[in-house]
Amino acid sequence: MSQLSSTCISQIAHIKDHLSSSPVQGGATVANPLILYDIKSQLSPGMGWSPNVWKTRFVLNYKQIPYKTVWISLPDIEPTLKSLGFHPSSISGTGKQYFTLPVISDPSPNPGGEPTLVVDSQIIAEYLDSKYPQMPLFTEGTKAFQAMFLTWVRTNLLLPVIPLVAPQMTAILNGPDAEYYIRTREKMLGRKLTEMGVGEER
Repeated sequence: MSQLSSTCISQIAHIKDHLSSSPVQGGATVANPLILYDIKSQLSPGMGWSPNVWKTRFVLNYKQIPYKTVWISLPDIEPTLKSLGFHPSSISGTGKQYFTLPVISDPSPNPGGEPTLVVDSQIIAEYLDSKYPQMPLFTEGTKAFQAMFLTWVRTNLLLPVIPLVAPQMTAILNGPDAEYYIRTREKMLGRKLTEMGVGEER
């Protein structure tokens, strides 16, 4: 439980940092939309597949915030986000930095102002709810509870499903992306993808 609480406190601290260091309101307009970075695939143009990125896309669509999507190939995510000035979404106990999607670049409402760069779907949702208050997402006073709930869901529901889903993802990725996905997921899970999933030959 202490690890769960520590994660929630860290997430809330990130949210407060973004809210205190950015303009009072977001600056996205039809002429100057917010940018959502998503993972490229072989699906139809404009069709996202990452559940984490879809969380942010749902928020943007629900709140009717003008945005456009920039698609990044899996091997290019880390170098691209570093070059754009994004912070890592997490750092391991050994100090390794992880750069993941979704991330957003929210234009400044001030002419010539710098955009606000935000990482992690939960932090992005909190940020967007603060800067674009129309059609609010969260009930006041529930942020800590929701952060704790999301952490519990990731740990107890989503992680156990990964071995069932991961082997299917290579079908929608192109050659280099599929190779990168297989290599990184096998390292993360400690098993060959062909040894996972339902109906796989063993």
